Amino acid sequence: MPTVFGTDGDDSLTGTLTRDVVALLGGNDYYMGDNGADLILGMNGNDTLLGGNGGDEILGGENDDVLIGACGHDSLYGENGNDLLDGGNADDLLVGGGGDDTLFGGNNSDQLFGGDAEDYLDGGQDDDTLNGGANDDTIIGGKGNDRLTGEDGADLFIIDGWKSGNDTITDFELGIDRIDLTAIGVYDISLLNILDLGASTLIMLGNGNSIEISGVAPSDLSASDFVLTAAPVTTTTSDSSDTVVGTSGADIITAGNGSDRIWGGHGNDQIFGGSGRDQIRGELGNDLIYGGSGQDKIHGGFGNDVIFGDADNDLIFGDEGNDYINGGNKNDRLYGGDGHDEVIGENGNDKMWGDAGNDILDGGAGKDSMDGGSGNDIMIGGWGQDLMTGGTGSDTFVFEMRSNNDIITDFEDGSDLLDVSGYASEGITGYSDLVITQVGADVHIQLAGDNSITLQNVDASTISADDFIF
Repeated sequence: MPTVFGTDGDDSLTGTLTRDVVALLGGNDYYMGDNGADLILGMNGNDTLLGGNGGDEILGGENDDVLIGACGHDSLYGENGNDLLDGGNADDLLVGGGGDDTLFGGNNSDQLFGGDAEDYLDGGQDDDTLNGGANDDTIIGGKGNDRLTGEDGADLFIIDGWKSGNDTITDFELGIDRIDLTAIGVYDISLLNILDLGASTLIMLGNGNSIEISGVAPSDLSASDFVLTAAPVTTTTSDSSDTVVGTSGADIITAGNGSDRIWGGHGNDQIFGGSGRDQIRGELGNDLIYGGSGQDKIHGGFGNDVIFGDADNDLIFGDEGNDYINGGNKNDRLYGGDGHDEVIGENGNDKMWGDAGNDILDGGAGKDSMDGGSGNDIMIGGWGQDLMTGGTGSDTFVFEMRSNNDIITDFEDGSDLLDVSGYASEGITGYSDLVITQVGADVHIQLAGDNSITLQNVDASTISADDFIF
């Protein structure tokens, strides 16, 4: 395979369906890969390099680069400069190198290595391995059971909400490193369930989440080893329609049966709407919000929020941050907002938007409409006939048993994927087990029983085994 060379100017190149070897030389270059397992060398300049569907190897070179793996098992090397690395889907290797780098693992089980400067590492979904390297690093395992190593420097380990999984910190240095528990509202370490494992400490965080601190005894830990939120202020309203404004600290606000207006304010708040048609704004902080019964309008605001609509037809906005949104019963409208959000429709005929970021949208039961927005999204139709739009980015559409007759409005061959592994028990384990036909302008894919997938405005001749996960 010959090497394709760029110029010393600002180049814009696109890969082919086979393996490409590209050296972009100087200038601020843009490269987008295609289906092959590409080798991409950014070299000089501030480059933006996107891998495509193959298992790509991308080296940023000098200066400040953006490296995005997209689909495939990718290896990303920032090298010199302050680089941004995003693994995207599949199991990826991310190595920051020199400079203050930002690494996002994305979906699946990734390996992240920071390098020599002050790096920011976020594992994202699934079970990841994160290693900060030299200097003062910020390390977030994300969801899944992650292995976190700070190495040298004063490192900050952030527990990112109530779905952080069972994480292990391998080299916690007392008096130097710290563990940030503000996302789950901990304001006093005496409230933690801390277990002695002999050579290690296990901190139970609730909801099946935990932190194991290797080589540290519980008796050695103190409040100075943690970043905690302020002590909460508790407010309980009457059954009339009340207006409540929270404080700058962590508030616990419990509304009565009226139609209330609640502002959480600063801090990591816990807000319980009660019955009635409530309007709730979490504002700043990582908030926990329950709408309760009644048609509620909820804004998470800034921060990584956990929001439950509960009963009735709710309107929920995650806003900024990596939010978890669960609509509950009835027919809800759910907007993830900026950040990597998880949006669950639960029961009812829901309308869901992921907006910006690499989101997970799960319709649950009912006839749902989902739009991933920008980013590499995972869309799970659930039970019922669902209408799914991936939006921009490399999206994965997941079909479970009893998915019914789902429709995808914007499937992009070579970029998006159809995950039908949920039908393996029904004998669908390979491409030959599918029945694919052209119906007018659309592609019809027959699954087991009465379940099917329709790809609107797609030519069946472009569909192959590479478009599926079995």
